[in-house]
Amino acid sequence: MKYKDTSYFETDEETGQEYQVIDCEVEVDEEGKEIRSEAYYQLSSGYRKLVDLATNLFNRHNDFNLMDALGTWDDALFKVFLQVVLIRKGNREINGLAIHIE
Repeated sequence: MKYKDTSYFETDEETGQEYQVIDCEVEVDEEGKEIRSEAYYQLSSGYRKLVDLATNLFNRHNDFNLMDALGTWDDALFKVFLQVVLIRKGNREINGLAIHIE
């Protein structure tokens, strides 16, 4: 993934929280599929799915299949998934229920 020097701020319409967005330019092959680094392919399938999740949540660039990912994650990686979703949402609480992940 190549990063541009541009970044900007957006505001979450639900929470009013401001967050920084970093523009990135994704390299693609002839078929339009993202080109990944060698390091990406050295990760386990579960960790690759976490990278894909982050790319989807924070950059809106790829297709992410949650059902496929859930089938590969153990309890530890599932907790990471929950943390990533909460970070993206901008809070540590869902409907007044505080989430504590150890």
